[in-house]
Amino acid sequence: MHAEQNVTYLVGANAEPNNFYHWNFQCLPGIVLLRAHARTKGLDYRIVVPPLNESRRRSLELADIDAAECVELKPDSFIMNVPILYTSAACGYYALQPSLQLIELLNPYLANCLSNSSSSLPTRFYLSRRDAPGKREIKNEKDLVGALKHRGYDELVMSELSIEDQVAAFARAESIVAPHGAGLVNLMFAPETARLLEILPENYRMAYFFRLSQVRGMRYSQVLSRVAGSWEGTDVHQCPVVVEIDKVLSTLDRSESASAISGAR
Repeated sequence: MHAEQNVTYLVGANAEPNNFYHWNFQCLPGIVLLRAHARTKGLDYRIVVPPLNESRRRSLELADIDAAECVELKPDSFIMNVPILYTSAACGYYALQPSLQLIELLNPYLANCLSNSSSSLPTRFYLSRRDAPGKREIKNEKDLVGALKHRGYDELVMSELSIEDQVAAFARAESIVAPHGAGLVNLMFAPETARLLEILPENYRMAYFFRLSQVRGMRYSQVLSRVAGSWEGTDVHQCPVVVEIDKVLSTLDRSESASAISGAR
């Protein structure tokens, strides 16, 4: 790929930019951080990004980043012999050790999302992954959704919402129930008064959203669920599960009681 002279290239991608979590949690804050630094130094810069789909392009717009500032780099292309700026926020330990300072770089992004969002989003919701067939399917999800509905939880599917509404739902959330999945990246914007109950397969325990809840000051709980059938020879990250609905409801009861006691102090 032809490189412009006297231009500093800001690395705005990592090894997993196609993953909704890694783009929003790592790439986007990294881009905002690097651009602010380049502007402070008075550099002529371009932001190197992966090919932009509709979602990534819109997220850049909401972060007040013009597409004209960006260079889309295809997987089979490269730029060489140029000065670059890179931040370790785009990879490495940041994914498991989130920084509130980095998240707060997206405050203008959050404000833009809220000002363009729907006012009718629920504050208690179950975040379904039924738009991701074959990936951590909950075999008895219909029953789970029904039980949660009786508790005042609406079902949301992230792919059916605009980016603005995805962010706003979390920013206004009171209580969230969700299987482990990339849609939970929007916990970045949840208030400390919110609660998360995460449903995890018994054979796959990742701390991404526990740590993110921690840094936001939220109350976190989890329910481990039985893998449906044999998982040997399959990706443990994608195993279907059967959720113990009574365990979900009793865990919600404890979480709500603890929040009520904490709020009364």
